[in-house]
Amino acid sequence: MEQIDKSSFEQQVGVSMEESIEISRELLILTRQIHKYMRFAKISAIVQVVVIVAPIVISIFYIPTLLKGLNELTGSLPAQMLQQQGAGDGTEPAPTNYDLNSLIKQYQQSQQKR
Repeated sequence: MEQIDKSSFEQQVGVSMEESIEISRELLILTRQIHKYMRFAKISAIVQVVVIVAPIVISIFYIPTLLKGLNELTGSLPAQMLQQQGAGDGTEPAPTNYDLNSLIKQYQQSQQKR
């Protein structure tokens, strides 16, 4: 009788081991999928940060040079426009360095002094 019990016990152990091996294989497959997803999530998080931070960093370095170039291009055009508008009390606008007539007069005066 011990023989039968021993063989049935060995069968049960064999079946249990096969079930355990099958469950372990399924867990291994799921673990690999989770690792792939986590790797993808890390990469996508880095890409998101780069997409958000890169334009900010580029603009920090680019905007000052752009503004300098714009200022050289327009001169002090906004200040000139404000001076030409006057105080709003009907007074004549203040002369600016960019007024063509005043520039011509300054040039003529400098030529006469020579």
